[in-house]
Amino acid sequence: MCAGKSGKKRCSDSHYSVLLKLYLDDTKHLESVRREYVANVSHELKSPISSIKALTETLSDGLVSDDATRQRYYGIILNESNRLQKLTSEILELSRLQSGRTVIVKQKTDAPSFYK
Repeated sequence: MCAGKSGKKRCSDSHYSVLLKLYLDDTKHLESVRREYVANVSHELKSPISSIKALTETLSDGLVSDDATRQRYYGIILNESNRLQKLTSEILELSRLQSGRTVIVKQKTDAPSFYK
């Protein structure tokens, strides 16, 4: 990149300014992506929690008298709980991948049997 007459690297102030600008631009972009990700995750978590809370309150207050509706509400609560569990697992897996703690083991496989 930058080289002096003696072979040692030398950079001008303008070169450092360009590098600093590139670094700051990347940092701003990463922060923007992080904010968007947090907003999306928050929304994805909030929806099932709101459903579970509303249905649980309705059941707890005794506002549902017929068994069919009660069972339907229980089913929705179970589905939303499963959705939360899946989202949480995905967030934890993403965190592991980003931290570099996940070990990926490569192994040979028989391709034709893999696609069956």
